[in-house]
Amino acid sequence: MELGEMDFLCSQFVLQIIPSATATDSPAATRRLYSAPTDGRDPEFEQDWKDYVHPDLRNIFRSAQEIVEGDLKRFKPTESDESATLRIPIKHLEAWIHTLNQARLAISAKYDFGEEDMTKPLSLAADARGLALFQVNFYGFMQECFLQQLD
Repeated sequence: MELGEMDFLCSQFVLQIIPSATATDSPAATRRLYSAPTDGRDPEFEQDWKDYVHPDLRNIFRSAQEIVEGDLKRFKPTESDESATLRIPIKHLEAWIHTLNQARLAISAKYDFGEEDMTKPLSLAADARGLALFQVNFYGFMQECFLQQLD
């Protein structure tokens, strides 16, 4: 699959997928990606969940991210007015979909985006929160394109 003629902003969003998905700088994002199944109501079950499920989730997340990282190594956007093209093997699209979802969840948690934020008209506000919301929507658009391709 090819995503071509990406401008500088879109290219930068693509290059931020992995850092956004890992979310090591945001406790809210970490909580969202590794959310507790009983929301604190059953501490014993939650500890088992943390001991046995979290490592598998981390491995699944990491495996998908490694595939995306490999594809991104071949993506070389420039800072000029030239557009960039991202080429992704079809067999890697599921990993991309998972990694984009992780990035969207992490960004949304970090900026505390709610339903209202996600449904209001999009604008490129000149602040970090506005740009992050645009990024979440851009990743959602990419996911939609990839899902259509898999169908």
